[in-house]
Amino acid sequence: MKGSLIIIGFFVLGTLCGVSHLIPIDIVMDSRISFYALCALMFSVGLSVGNDPQTLKNFRSIRGWFSCPS
Repeated sequence: MKGSLIIIGFFVLGTLCGVSHLIPIDIVMDSRISFYALCALMFSVGLSVGNDPQTLKNFRSIRGWFSCPS
């Protein structure tokens, strides 16, 4: 629960910074900061999924539009 609240808090903080223009848009749009942050987050998710056998097993059991090869 605490982890979810932290994630939601950072989302709300980012939204408020965007709405109130606390960070100039040129800094965010002209750089690749968001791309690198996304890559780091995807790596982190992949690492945590790969290290937890139960999560990997759950992904393999998903049927429908998304399935992992067994």
